[in-house]
Parts: sequence; structure tokens; C-alpha cells
Amino acid sequence: MGSKSYEYYYGNDNLTLEIIKENNNILEYRYYQWNGNTPLGMIVKKKGSEGNWKEKIFHYWTNQRGNVISIRDNSNNEIGSYTYGVIGNVLDEKGEIAKYNTIRYAGYYYDHETKNYYLQARFYNPENGSFLALPMK
Repeated sequence: MGSKSYEYYYGNDNLTLEIIKENNNILEYRYYQWNGNTPLGMIVKKKGSEGNWKEKIFHYWTNQRGNVISIRDNSNNEIGSYTYGVIGNVLDEKGEIAKYNTIRYAGYYYDHETKNYYLQARFYNPENGSFLALPMK
């Protein structure tokens, strides 16, 4: 059984690159694009079964809060969307891309394993609106 690992790279306090590996072999690159703290989109490069790399480009549509509400392909077709509650919990999620996309509420990184958002200094639970650690002093 293989072991998956994840590497994260940040620039200007935003996630810019995520590398997904299995048994130390790179399976996928995810490049994130930003305008300040507003997420613009992601480029996903996955290794195909024949060993060649395939690239897909996704564009984020955000609301005034910075929530990713729609994910679009290069032809501007909506392929994923989210509806959020007031504390960041996802009320509705549509499309396959929405299931594995990690930039969501207020442009924060969503950790699928813990079901929490990473807010640069601590984690936030969107189901009950609580932080998992006290703020740093």
C-alpha cells in the first residue's frame, strides 16, 4: 500500500503550489493564482497512465467575501460550485471538481482529511465556527 504525502509552498501568505506524491513519486502539481488575497484559479498537472503530464486550467469566481462560489473551465462553463453558511460551512456542493478543490471559504485552504480551514496561523472548523487553537500573542 502506497503512502501519499503533500508538500505546500506559500508566497505572500497565499498557497501557490501543492505537490502530491505517492511513494515519493510526484502524481500531481496544483498551482494557485492570486490577486492579492483573492483566489483567481488553479492549474492542475497530473501524470497520466502512460507517464505523460496533462494540464487543466480552472478559474475561480468569488463573491465580495472572497468565497469561491463557482469553478469554471477555459470555455467559461461552470463545472463546480459552492453555497456557504454564514460560518463557512458548505451547504451545497456541485460538480466533481468541487469535491477535491481546496481553495474555498474566504479564499482559505480546506483540508479534506480534518475538514478544517487553514488560516495561516491556526485551523478553523466551519461546522461549529470554532478555532482549534488560541490566537498567537
